[in-house]
Amino acid sequence: MQANGILKPGRRGVLWLAAVLWVVGGSTLAVALGGSLDYRAGLRNSSGGFATLTVALPIAAIWLACCFGQVALLAYFLARPTRSGTRFVAGVLCLLTFAWGPIIGLLRVLPGDSYVLGFGRWTQADVDARAIRAWCAAQPPVTVATPVPAAAWPPSIASLAPAGVVLLPGNAGVVLEWGRLAAWGDSRKVCILATPATAPPAEYHYQWVSVAPGIHVAQQDPG
Repeated sequence: MQANGILKPGRRGVLWLAAVLWVVGGSTLAVALGGSLDYRAGLRNSSGGFATLTVALPIAAIWLACCFGQVALLAYFLARPTRSGTRFVAGVLCLLTFAWGPIIGLLRVLPGDSYVLGFGRWTQADVDARAIRAWCAAQPPVTVATPVPAAAWPPSIASLAPAGVVLLPGNAGVVLEWGRLAAWGDSRKVCILATPATAPPAEYHYQWVSVAPGIHVAQQDPG
């Protein structure tokens, strides 16, 4: 079958549009799933999972919908009666568009790691660890992890608007939490310890990451 029988001239523009959507959609999907949105969410101390899904799912739908266009475009170039070198180059370019998004995704940082990186930088910039440590040292000693009511929060904590504050046993430090423990994992915590030599408390759903001496952050593990 001749090239004009495979693709009429009026349809070539549609297939080129499909190719552009494939590349742009795949790249955007890779950026969304690769952690850029999560990093920005961490910088704002906001939940990153839903933001990523809101953008990634429509882009993924567009990306997959262009599959038929890529197949037809590849068939067109391979069957086109022109120089073999031109067909080869055109075919390679078409095939590269299939791998464009996955290649970008593989080169990027995982979303969870990106969120923690952004959240850690927010903590370094916005959390007054010195004031919180001074407040912690002035509290009556506790023997177990003790929730602190909002009415008792100092300005250095109240200004951060956490969902909960816990004083660690022996006044070893304070844990601040935002969000809530849920299947989608929008809970995140900051642990400010009295001394850098103290280890953060073991948390079943969290893995602490040190962002400064005696300061650790964690986001709820997925699942």
